[in-house]
Amino acid sequence: MSRRAANVLPRVAQQCCWTWGAQLAALRALSSAPAGPSGCVATLASRGVLQAEGAQTLQFLQGLVTNDVRPLDKAGPGSPPVYASILTPKGKFLHDVFIHPHPDRKDVFLLDVDRAGSAAAMQLLNRYKLRRPIALTDVSSSFRVAACWGTEAAPAGPWWRPDPRRHELGFRAVLPAEAGTGAGTADAGEEAYRALRYRCGVAEGEAEIPTGQAAPLDYNMDELSGVSYTKGCYVGQERNSFTHYRGVIRKRLMPVRLEPREAGPGPSSTAAASLPAAGAEVVDAASGRGVGTIRGAARETSGPASSSSSASSSGSGSGGAVGIAYLRLDVALPAAEGQGPELAVAVAAGEGGAGTGTGAGAWRVVPVRPGWWPKDWGREEEAVGQAKETA
Repeated sequence: MSRRAANVLPRVAQQCCWTWGAQLAALRALSSAPAGPSGCVATLASRGVLQAEGAQTLQFLQGLVTNDVRPLDKAGPGSPPVYASILTPKGKFLHDVFIHPHPDRKDVFLLDVDRAGSAAAMQLLNRYKLRRPIALTDVSSSFRVAACWGTEAAPAGPWWRPDPRRHELGFRAVLPAEAGTGAGTADAGEEAYRALRYRCGVAEGEAEIPTGQAAPLDYNMDELSGVSYTKGCYVGQERNSFTHYRGVIRKRLMPVRLEPREAGPGPSSTAAASLPAAGAEVVDAASGRGVGTIRGAARETSGPASSSSSASSSGSGSGGAVGIAYLRLDVALPAAEGQGPELAVAVAAGEGGAGTGTGAGAWRVVPVRPGWWPKDWGREEEAVGQAKETA
């Protein structure tokens, strides 16, 4: 084993998104891998950019988003953006946002938002800013969002910042449209980045996090550095805090492996089937009872995009499929340990649609408990019961 591999192994064991079996596969792969991963970069066409300019911008955002934005006032080069959500007054998710300070202009902030919801986000920001002297502009034609992963060092340039959610997700940037990434490597494509996120169990955008419906804590946003419980009031804060301090969450977003149920698992059979769409129902294959929904699915790819990150090893090999699903924990966690029922995507019209049905379709759904989850997640009710007995 090389000296580099020996140094990398302990870190991977702590940070890998997958459970022990997949972690072991990742460790074995790393022990024979060449030193010095080249890293991957992808332009995220699904993201748009809004610009907020004015001396009162941070004060305005502080009362609107779920996270504390005050650190941005003194953010230096290489400091992370602030990851946050905008909620309804009742605490339901509307928009996710990464707030980047402009590297060259004071009191100018670039908001990385879902492109499909950027017009709605702009309308909401204008409604809440009232008469504050803040200029809001959609600059999606002048800037683009990019991600870089699989390397310990950010690409060159002042625009790149560490992704605040998970170390495995690497770096994120809002770049001028005409500027290069500075990564020195070809674009791996947004599909490769989605697969990386799904392996880590991280959702992004309003197709994966249903706007007006999702509770941010169900989608693990607090553990992904997207919620502050010390900043004070913001829109939707009361319900969000109530859920947090109650301490019981029965459904969560989880990474899943997707395997064909009829043909034997492998690249050829996986490639032949249409991936389930966001919103497709997940059912107990035996009873047909619904246990959750698929929120996203992507195919695994061979080459640097899938092998350069320790978080990417799912043990399924090239050509497999990964996803994220919003699942009942009382069913999903035993299934993740191989002790629960078989789960499957419900049969739907065309089999690739987002419809629901009463029987199991072509895809088996195998939940995976991420290594970064706190140990008490999924066991909160046991702790509450023990506390009541003690009292």
